[in-house]
Amino acid sequence: MQDKTLNFKDSNSDKACGKEGIFKIPDHGGGMDSKIEKEYTYFQYHKDLNIPIFIKLSLAEFEIDMVSFLNEICFAQLAGNENKKIEDQVKDKSKIKVLRFSEATPAVAQNIHFFNEGDLYGLESISYKKNYKIYRYKGIAIGIFSVGAKEWELGCFSNFGVSANQLACFTVINRFLSWAMSPSGVVGFWGVPVDEGVVVMNQQDSKGEAVFFDLYKNVVYTLDGVKKVGPNFVIMRLDRVLRSRNIKMSSSELASFLAVNCCYFDTDGLSLPIRQMIRTISLNISGLVHPKENFKPRTDLSL
Repeated sequence: MQDKTLNFKDSNSDKACGKEGIFKIPDHGGGMDSKIEKEYTYFQYHKDLNIPIFIKLSLAEFEIDMVSFLNEICFAQLAGNENKKIEDQVKDKSKIKVLRFSEATPAVAQNIHFFNEGDLYGLESISYKKNYKIYRYKGIAIGIFSVGAKEWELGCFSNFGVSANQLACFTVINRFLSWAMSPSGVVGFWGVPVDEGVVVMNQQDSKGEAVFFDLYKNVVYTLDGVKKVGPNFVIMRLDRVLRSRNIKMSSSELASFLAVNCCYFDTDGLSLPIRQMIRTISLNISGLVHPKENFKPRTDLSL
């Protein structure tokens, strides 16, 4: 009897996952699934900017139109010849990160649904093993990743992305982006773009939407496209009590606010590089407290 495992492709994957793997799934041999070769499609994050972040999946495994779903969050489908090119580049370029979606087997599904102590603190949890980390959004997906691996894997269900769980699915993908892009000087926060900059908020209020600051390129990646961080760019926090005026935040207040609403999370909290990026942003970009009653998403806030 052979074992199939949900793991990432890496030259050290045997060391990372152990001989038995994380999710041990028995295969009695001769099964139909073991003989089927999946046809994978690649999607690239902000393809026009050539950001080396990809999602890889088999479209046939999902109930919804995953092309449209991923287009909504700035992942563009690659053509057939581009797929082959990316597969070759994965072998050579260390900066490339690929998240491979796989439909959960019964054993993996149990791991997605089972109760553990981490559930007392929310639906998301992350745990650390010797050479890799396990991320779980209860009831939605579970995945493993390692900084040294170019391809990570996410086990999920065929209804991933349907309207009933769309917020959770946006969250899962934005977690992936936050981990994959952080080594390149990119940090994400829950929030939405507006004409003057971005409004940062908590995960629930943003409905899983995030904005990503690229400190090297001095731009912000959003669902509406790429925004340049110009001299008048501001980061806003909404306040239910404030009326008819804005209040400027100090750099320390802004840093604390951003840290609380950062997409990145880990077993030990925010990493040192993430905290340094937040500090840099707070020292170089203005923060404003804005009346929530005046907030109109993606419109002029009439500051």
